[in-house]
Amino acid sequence: LQQESTVISQALRNTVPTGFNPPNRLNPAACRVDTLVQPTAAELIAKLESHPYNVLFYAGHGMPAPDGGVLLLNQEGGIVGTELAQLLVRCGVKLAVFNSCWGAQPYVSQQQTVPRSSLAEVLLHHGVPAVLAMRDTIADREALSFIQTFTQALAHRLSIDESVAIARQQLLTLYKFNQPAWTLPILYMHPEYNGELIRPL
Repeated sequence: LQQESTVISQALRNTVPTGFNPPNRLNPAACRVDTLVQPTAAELIAKLESHPYNVLFYAGHGMPAPDGGVLLLNQEGGIVGTELAQLLVRCGVKLAVFNSCWGAQPYVSQQQTVPRSSLAEVLLHHGVPAVLAMRDTIADREALSFIQTFTQALAHRLSIDESVAIARQQLLTLYKFNQPAWTLPILYMHPEYNGELIRPL
C-alpha cells in the first residue's frame, strides 16, 4: 500500500508524462495527495470532510455483498458501499478509483446476480459522477502501471475517459494482448457528466 501511494504521489508531481503526449505537457495541474494507510472509517470520514477532494483512490481488499459490498479499511473493519456513496456525494468527490477485487462485480446470491449490487454501480446510482473499478483481480505491477499513466493523464487535464483509454493502451503496450490486464479497469460514468476533472487551459 505504501509503495502504491508513493507511485501515485510521484506520478502526480512528475511533469514528464510516460506513455502519452498530452496537449498540456508543460502545464500540469498542481495536485495535492493525502494518504491514509489502513484508516478507521471515522478517520476516512474526517479526512474527506476536512478538504475539498475531487478524487478518492482506494487500494486494498473488498468483499462482494448487497448494497455495494464492503471495503476492508483495516483489520478491525471497513465501510459499506452505500455508506461510502453517501459520504462521497456529500463531500463532492467526482471520481472514485478502486484497485480492489470485485469493485465492478455484482453480488451473487444462490447463483443469482443481485442487480445494482456492485460497488461501482451503487456509487454511481447514489450520485458519484464517475467510478473506476476492476472487474477482477489485477496484479500489483499491472495496477501500478495503469495507475501511474492514468494519474499523469488526469494531472495533464485530460478527461477521465480519455485518461482511462490512454492507461489501457499503456497496459496493452507493456503486457500485450495475451494478458487480460488492459480489460480489467472498468469505467462507470454518469451520462450527464462530461468527464472533466480538471478544467482544460
